[in-house]
Amino acid sequence: MKVTHTETMFTMTGKYWSGTYPLTDLPKWLLFYQRLREDFPKAGNSYDSCINELQSLSESLISER
Repeated sequence: MKVTHTETMFTMTGKYWSGTYPLTDLPKWLLFYQRLREDFPKAGNSYDSCINELQSLSESLISER
């Protein structure tokens, strides 16, 4: 999982998919992947890279302010 961003959008790129969303949706996506990890423990660490990348982006955006 790789997450990149511009001033207004961020893009998540996985092995077989990618999606671009407004930065204002970042908290929603972070919560979504955290919930998936809680709801589907049999998936192991499948969602960890998404969560880590989104948390990292969130923290870097806060420090840029």
